[in-house]
Amino acid sequence: MAKKSLEKLLVDGKEIDIIATHGSIIDEKYTAEARKIASFMVNKLGLSFGNVEFKILDNEEFAEKVALYGTPLPTWEAGQEKIIQENNMKYRQGVLYEMVGHKFYDPIKREEYTAVYINQNDTYDEVLSVMAHVYGHLHIEYNNRLAKSITANSDKHAYYRDRYREMEGRLDIKTVEKMYDYSQTLSGLIDMFPDFHRSKKNDYYSKEQIYPEEDIYDVYKFTLENVRFNPWEKELLEIVYDINQLMKGARIKIMHEGFATFVEDKYAEEVAKYDIDTAFKMRKGILEVADVLSPAQLPYYLGFRLFKDIEKRWDEGRHGMLYDLLSEEEKRTYMKKENKGLSEILEITKSYTDWEFIFSYADLNFFKSLVKEIEEKTNMMIDNLYGGKYPEYIIDMIKAANSSKLDPNILRFQLLLETENYGPMVYVPKGSFNGNKLTLRQDLSFLKRYIGKLSEEERESFEEQASQMFSLDNNYTAASLRRLSKMWKIPVELQTMDSDGTPLTIESDGSKISKSNDGEGPKFDE
Repeated sequence: MAKKSLEKLLVDGKEIDIIATHGSIIDEKYTAEARKIASFMVNKLGLSFGNVEFKILDNEEFAEKVALYGTPLPTWEAGQEKIIQENNMKYRQGVLYEMVGHKFYDPIKREEYTAVYINQNDTYDEVLSVMAHVYGHLHIEYNNRLAKSITANSDKHAYYRDRYREMEGRLDIKTVEKMYDYSQTLSGLIDMFPDFHRSKKNDYYSKEQIYPEEDIYDVYKFTLENVRFNPWEKELLEIVYDINQLMKGARIKIMHEGFATFVEDKYAEEVAKYDIDTAFKMRKGILEVADVLSPAQLPYYLGFRLFKDIEKRWDEGRHGMLYDLLSEEEKRTYMKKENKGLSEILEITKSYTDWEFIFSYADLNFFKSLVKEIEEKTNMMIDNLYGGKYPEYIIDMIKAANSSKLDPNILRFQLLLETENYGPMVYVPKGSFNGNKLTLRQDLSFLKRYIGKLSEEERESFEEQASQMFSLDNNYTAASLRRLSKMWKIPVELQTMDSDGTPLTIESDGSKISKSNDGEGPKFDE
């Protein structure tokens, strides 16, 4: 927890610097606001983070930062994203109010800063909300074990952009873009969960020559090591592979957005003590994001509500083994004032990923509260923005789990996969590669690491529901297998299942797709 000081803004005994700038000019008004909010976060809530520079940018500058952060290379994808962001800001629809950028070194102050980009068209109350929200993100970046292991280097990304332009100059744009598209197919096959897999190499005395010697979950890296590419092709693929290590941050997306919204809401409560009009506008902005049960806002919706639920339960002592032993009637009247909600939340932000967060704290009572909230109000924003189709699918899942029609663990997995934008978990099975065909197999064994032992009947029900949710029999899989086959120049097959849970093998030779019920299907057990 950050050490408190009223005189200076201290974090872990060190004074931190908070500034807001327009270009090279310091904005005194917003610098004062940023320091005031930071003081509340550090001294009242116990957050900790390093030096911050809020860079206030115009529409074009902001759109370029957003585009190149998500896609650091100057591809058609980055250009398209820049145009989309500029149009969104021009018409104030689907606007991004802020973006936390990379760390940079200030040679004059000899200090490292985190750059935070803010749109100059944001209103005063929007800027206050943005700053409060950002400090939640920065706390997780500063403290969370996984977040600290993910590093981005803006200078290296600038070098990558220069190399990409050189490739386009030496070859042609179409050729380079085609290889970039291939890299995007592989990007969904990076090992996002290295901590999930147990090494199972050959016995030391075995004379059997097999390849690979263990299950390989990083199919992207396996491709780099075993396919003969032209030098420029391999360099481009290695560049994208390095950039995509940042994708591992998707594993704390719910916590990131949920906690940032949680502390933003706390600051709005503080502002309400002396400026009710500004606080009302801040709260309205929070609800426009965190009160919409849609695919894009699901991390905000789930994370914010779960952190609020944890705060209430730990403040009132409604947790732990003794509380769980109480009857439902006793639980309704139980109250033990502990005020440990905030300290519990700060501990969660240190070491948890979304998976531990959801499986440890999103219990059946939490889902019941979501169902009650959904039934008590009709959110017209969902109908207006999304036509009701996709959000109703999410709502139906929550209701089904609440009525015991759907295994709650399946709901938790599905919400996690809907929220965290990464590809399916597939691997190259140990000893499966002979040079004539690449075999991939879907892995669902990670599902069971969070649910404990199951009876035979429970296992069958769980696997049946999982198959309906996690089948890879779709057009995206077919397109990916075609591209992989063209890269490897041999047939590529994937062992998955159909929507009924029947083992299904999908194979491509680079052009055609064939399907059969041969093969083992997905792996369910470690």
